[in-house]
Amino acid sequence: MKISAAICGALLIASLALGQGEKPKAAAVPDAAAAIQGGEKAMIKVFGKRAVESEKPLAAKLDGEVWTVYTTQPCARLHVAHCYGGGLQARISRKDGHILSVQGFK
Repeated sequence: MKISAAICGALLIASLALGQGEKPKAAAVPDAAAAIQGGEKAMIKVFGKRAVESEKPLAAKLDGEVWTVYTTQPCARLHVAHCYGGGLQARISRKDGHILSVQGFK
């Protein structure tokens, strides 16, 4: 009888603990700064530090649950703020921080 009561008590405590549920996890990549840091590391692994440095500054944009980190190379000689086309891009999952893709464009 004592064993049955102990087992029932343990099951009750376990069910109460499980019934609380888990708190929602914070995003692995919560903001643009974290996305840029992760995207830069991924780009360096693929293209090398020299290539990434030559394409800076980097920017990040959140679209749904995916961060897109991209290069924004200045175009002083064209008298415009930034060049469009070309450059490097990394896509990162906001939820878990996985690198979804790393690309270079011409």
